[in-house]
Amino acid sequence: MIRIQSVHFVEDWIDIQEKSFEKYITEPYLVYTRLPDNVEEAGVKTASGGVIPKPHFEKNKNRFHLSVRGAQRIAETTGVVLRAMDNEGDIQDDDLIIIMDADCLPISKDFIPHIRTYLDKTPIVMACEPEHEHQLVRMPHPFFVAFKGKTLHEKDSEGNSLMKCLSTRVEISGNWWGLLMNWHDEKGVTTIERTNIVNLHPLYYGIYDDVLYHHWAGSRKMITRPDRRRVAKTGEDLELIAQENFEQSKGVMLQLTNQSDTFMNYLMGNYDGELQ
Repeated sequence: MIRIQSVHFVEDWIDIQEKSFEKYITEPYLVYTRLPDNVEEAGVKTASGGVIPKPHFEKNKNRFHLSVRGAQRIAETTGVVLRAMDNEGDIQDDDLIIIMDADCLPISKDFIPHIRTYLDKTPIVMACEPEHEHQLVRMPHPFFVAFKGKTLHEKDSEGNSLMKCLSTRVEISGNWWGLLMNWHDEKGVTTIERTNIVNLHPLYYGIYDDVLYHHWAGSRKMITRPDRRRVAKTGEDLELIAQENFEQSKGVMLQLTNQSDTFMNYLMGNYDGELQ
């Protein structure tokens, strides 16, 4: 069984991701999620600068194998959903567990075989995107994580299980997943890498190993480290760049909705001419 955790803080990606799963995953799979449900807190700013999303739990809960109520930061939410998955009590050693952002989409039927091949080499597969990092360093990023069921409770030399490392906030190098860094440094990790031929932005709209798409910042305000580096270099207004990113993202969302395959081929350099 393939067990996929993908948390939908907003509704925008549910249809798009669901269709990509149906098209490109040919083995049996279950999807686990967490959906916001608190009407009173919707729109309230969080300590990290985000905004608590509008509730859509009741509307969408039955579209997933398991939906957990609530909305927290991603580490805490990952822990809540993983524990709910584990508490079902039927995870098998050879099950494939995938954690991916809501704006991640498989784009090839080679997606699952490709990940399984990597898991024959190391116990965990993650994405790598240097543009996300402060110093452009190569560092695995948990917007995509895959491992076998038997690995979920495997501990490192510090006694930290993979489940704990995926759901505990310990900052290293400006990122929250410090425990996970220590775990994969010790145990081994294989990374999927950005393979775009066409880059509409240094970070956003990424293709990884030609089997996975990641929109980046698809559920929040589109300001990331490449945008801040641009501001530092040019002196432009960060809010204007955020608006520019938002307008570009709307156009990309139309491509994903109306002609996803054509758009992916465009990003991979396999499409001649201009997109409609």
